[in-house]
Amino acid sequence: MSGLAAIFPRRLLAANLYFTLIVYAIFVVVVMGVAVAIGVLGDLESSVWERAVQAARWFVLVIGITAVRLYLPVYVAHGRTRREFAAQAAVFALLFAPAVAALTALGYLLEGLVYRLGGWPHQIADRHLFDGPGQVAPVLAEYWAQYLVWVSAGALLGAAFYRLSVGGVLLIPVAAIPVILVHSATDLVQVLPLIGRLPTPDLPGTTGTAIIAAMGGCALIFALTWAFIRDIAIRNPG
Repeated sequence: MSGLAAIFPRRLLAANLYFTLIVYAIFVVVVMGVAVAIGVLGDLESSVWERAVQAARWFVLVIGITAVRLYLPVYVAHGRTRREFAAQAAVFALLFAPAVAALTALGYLLEGLVYRLGGWPHQIADRHLFDGPGQVAPVLAEYWAQYLVWVSAGALLGAAFYRLSVGGVLLIPVAAIPVILVHSATDLVQVLPLIGRLPTPDLPGTTGTAIIAAMGGCALIFALTWAFIRDIAIRNPG
């Protein structure tokens, strides 16, 4: 039991989930308000949430970055080892990704209620693992895979920039590879403007492919992140 307690990221989860719920509540109100405005003033033919939730990936990336840059020095300063922090950060990523995926799926359901009340068609516009926004299981699978690689990529970048300063920019292409692979297997959204101009793999759009890509990419990123933080020097905040 003590071993499980040692790797369970209670503080990381509590702080970041609390902040996420606040941001989520504001985000839902704004997006639903935009959807209603479009429906009343124009033509509402597809999900606004589908487009808006792309911002969640960047939010998750930032959470991954801050999880290392902000919390690693605090953990070490309070007597925890870098190995203990790495284990907790890995578990945090594995738990945080499905939590945000669940909030994303809930957003689709809430949007569905709004669309039903307004008499608007609730449809999706892009390729996904799901055919409709109400298909909860494939919605969860797709966004779980995406958020897992985004939060993991954020942790890698946080560790790289903390250790190498501006040299951390060299790790951006490495962190982007799992992200590209997962998106190739899910929605093919242009994650970055540059990606749309580069040859990218067209993986089979199946849940199994997305899960394999996410877990494989996550394992690679975890290994690289550990390589950066295993003997990293903790800087004086002052």
